[in-house]
Amino acid sequence: MKPSRDDYKTVFLVLLPYLLFYLSFRAFSTYFLYSMAISTFIMALSALALFPSIKGLYTISAKVAMAIPFAGLAYLLFYLGWVGTVYLGLSKGVYFIYDIVPRQAFSLLALMIIGLSEEPYWRGFIQKVVVKDRLKLSWPVAALFYGIVHIVTGDLVLPLAAFVFGLVMSWAAERYGLLTSSVAHVLWLYIILYLVPVVRLPLP
Repeated sequence: MKPSRDDYKTVFLVLLPYLLFYLSFRAFSTYFLYSMAISTFIMALSALALFPSIKGLYTISAKVAMAIPFAGLAYLLFYLGWVGTVYLGLSKGVYFIYDIVPRQAFSLLALMIIGLSEEPYWRGFIQKVVVKDRLKLSWPVAALFYGIVHIVTGDLVLPLAAFVFGLVMSWAAERYGLLTSSVAHVLWLYIILYLVPVVRLPLP
């Protein structure tokens, strides 16, 4: 069967983050936060432009308040993961993220762009279009895509951490929509990187 136009669009979008994440994490790591904001923004625009149906996954309702407990759950799991990596001597990847994220006012805008942009791509395009519609699989499989792409970082822990975080955001998007997962993603980024960094918390 001859590939359709949607097949080509899907393959292009699935491969896109491997290039952009490599550039953000490796080639331009000195400007990681800003290059990541640009990369995720490109991913979001591409997904929404090529698959406009993703826009229908955004619903405005009081359920967006559920973003708070989902952000809290993601934080708790990240903290437990950090504790585990410290005891196993694998915490290098966690400290790497904190080291390359600048503490500047403009960083807050960049973080918001990242949080808002990742959701239409990973939980919209990957989860709904690729995993559920095309592969006919359950939504948790989308977290595998999110974890695997982090292999380009060269760190052993980040792919696993991304997978666990992806599960939480996928659950939020599946249950309450993309707006909820988007807000949860931004809240988590602000909390984990600025308000209560896990590296400043005591070990149990």
